[in-house]
Amino acid sequence: MANSVSLKLTNHGLNKVMSEGAQKSFAYFSLSDMNELYNVSVSPNLEDIMNITGSKNLFTARKSCIDSIPTTAQVLPPTEEVLVNNEQRWLVNFYKTNCGVWDYDKSNLDITINLHEYFSWLEGLVASGYTETLDTSLVLIDGINLVKQEQNFVDKTWENIDGTSLIAPSYEFVTEEDKKNYLKLNSKYVEFNGVQRVETDKSFDRFYTSLLFGFGSVLIGGYYLEGHNSYLTFQAPQFGYVINGTTNYISLDKLGNPNSYDEIRPAVILGSLADDLYYLKEPKKYNTTDFNGFMGQAIWGYVNNKGQSLIKGMINKAKSHIQFYFKETSFNKWELPLNLRMRLDNTSDLKIVGGNIKYNFVYDPNATISGYNNILIIK
Repeated sequence: MANSVSLKLTNHGLNKVMSEGAQKSFAYFSLSDMNELYNVSVSPNLEDIMNITGSKNLFTARKSCIDSIPTTAQVLPPTEEVLVNNEQRWLVNFYKTNCGVWDYDKSNLDITINLHEYFSWLEGLVASGYTETLDTSLVLIDGINLVKQEQNFVDKTWENIDGTSLIAPSYEFVTEEDKKNYLKLNSKYVEFNGVQRVETDKSFDRFYTSLLFGFGSVLIGGYYLEGHNSYLTFQAPQFGYVINGTTNYISLDKLGNPNSYDEIRPAVILGSLADDLYYLKEPKKYNTTDFNGFMGQAIWGYVNNKGQSLIKGMINKAKSHIQFYFKETSFNKWELPLNLRMRLDNTSDLKIVGGNIKYNFVYDPNATISGYNNILIIK
């Protein structure tokens, strides 16, 4: 005869009895600690089920969920220093997106500008015909985003939780040498001594350049935000007019009454030589999508009396400038490194990750010209 045993039902067991009936539920059961069969000879009613409370050696019924004691995974809280420095941070994203080989999204930017490739490409455009939609300036950075991240203290990973472009960054030179190199690169620049603004123009020094490198603004949310893009382009040192022909140059402020002249042409002067005077060869607007609208005119619109394009004249001046001011790192190869660090105010004391920019301007007239895609090298 089978032994009798009283068992305490779990909630699951009680629900099973209620739904399927005691006879079906309790027909047979075997315990792992004994080779004995147990059965219920009488079908209990609900009152019988509620009164089952017994137990058996080496066996205890499993507790129900409502009887169990809740436990919490113990994670040691981060130290105050970790909370301040690592719990949240800003990640810098420099980006450039034009569906081309120069696209990138980087927190720190290392970029080489091969000036010999750039000059060669611009000179080739002179003979290719006017193109309104061509960007002839070099855009080095399209814009900047800040991404706010939060750290998971269990696996130390970072998750993006917010982002913004509504910032106005400034840049500082990493070393004093970087500042000197910046002043060598541009013939025109602005310096601030406290609140005093000092403009410097060395456009007609012996070795000047029409190259213009710097940072510009973008329009976001109705605000013009400075420091979001970076570019390299050309800008003529002085604009004016030629009157009654193509050799009599006067500056903008000395034109006087236009009715005094039979013919007036916009003109640009690069220096004191006859070949340094360039004039607009035909009355045409050279519209362009380039952020520097002057570039279309410089390439296709202005010529000197020898028919040479203004862009060629400015490139020649830039080459002389480079060979005088840049460092000759190997035979007939010149380089100018420039390292900058981005600065931001009002970051709520959060750590900023990234924001370092390394430029290297290279001019190698003996290099094999590879074409447009080799102008910028992004690392």
